[in-house]
Order: sequence, then structure tokens, then C-alpha cells
Amino acid sequence: DGPLALAGRHQRENAALACALLEAASARGLPVGPEQAARGLTAARWPGRLEIAGERPLLLLDGAHNPHAAQALASALPELLRGAPLQLVFGSLGDKDASAMLQALLPLCSGAHLCAPFSPRAASPGALAEIARSLAKTTPLRAHASVAEALRAARHDAGPTGAVLCCGSLYLVGEVQVLLAGGIREPMPAEKL
Repeated sequence: DGPLALAGRHQRENAALACALLEAASARGLPVGPEQAARGLTAARWPGRLEIAGERPLLLLDGAHNPHAAQALASALPELLRGAPLQLVFGSLGDKDASAMLQALLPLCSGAHLCAPFSPRAASPGALAEIARSLAKTTPLRAHASVAEALRAARHDAGPTGAVLCCGSLYLVGEVQVLLAGGIREPMPAEKL
């Protein structure tokens, strides 16, 4: 019943399941008790899963790359955002259900920045923009040539009191982490745009 290090209702459900499994394992001789479980739950880290990567604006990274994960993320966001307007940086691989993911996330957003993560399998920003336009007629949308450009624009649009969510692919989250650490990635070739 203590505080969890990982944010989101779905992480509380995961923690309850993990504790039940630990109890069952403990009954079969695994030397783990409630104190160790509590320490683990308060110390757990999962980069790229509702990771707070910056403030002013609040910068969230989540590798949600399928409809189920996008739904869980959408359910967790209101508690984290507390009314702050949200700019979405979204990039997905072409073989993923970007439509279902965007359908879950766009209603929470005041703007969306679409880009291609650094992968030959990435969906083009133009294709993502078409999908997003069909789902959110009034949400401002922009396609960007690179994740760096999308992140820069989203942070600008969010301002210091807003929030930015980067999601849709673990590749995108990894690229944002590289950018935040001062690394540089080459943009996708123009034919991917």
C-alpha cells in the first residue's frame, strides 16, 4: 500500500499482480518478504514508460507502441497533467496500428507533432498526419522532417506551463533520450517524408 515509483493506474495493477506472484513464490520457499517487495516497488525504474524527462514544459516519454498501451497511457495522463495543455510528439513504425493509438491520444491533446523515428520501418510523417486529420478535425497538426524538429516545436508550443508527450514507438523514445543527452541523430531520408 506504499507509494509506487512508476506512474499510472496500470502500474498499480501490475504491482498488485507482481505482489501476488511474490506471495505465491514465497509460499513455495522463495526468500522474499513484504519489506523487499515494498523496497522494489518504490525503487523501480522503467525508462521510457511514463518517464518524466524534463520540466517547464513537463516532458513525458512513453514507448506506447500499440493500441492497448496507448489506452493505458491515455488513462494515466489526466492525473499527471492536472489540466496542463498537452502537445503530442508522435512517431510510429509502419506496421503498427497508428490510427488506434492516435484515436486514444488525440482527444487529450491541444496539438500534435508527427515525425518518423530513426528506423527504415518508420511510418512517414505525412501518412501519420493524414490519419490524425481524419481523427481530430480541430486539433492543430504538423508533420516534421525529424524527431528533433518535432520535439523543438512541441516544447515551444507547450510553453513553460504546458506538457509534451513523446510516444508511439520505442525507437522514438530512444531518439528523444539521445537528443536530451546532447546526442545527434541524422534525420530520416526525404523519401520517408
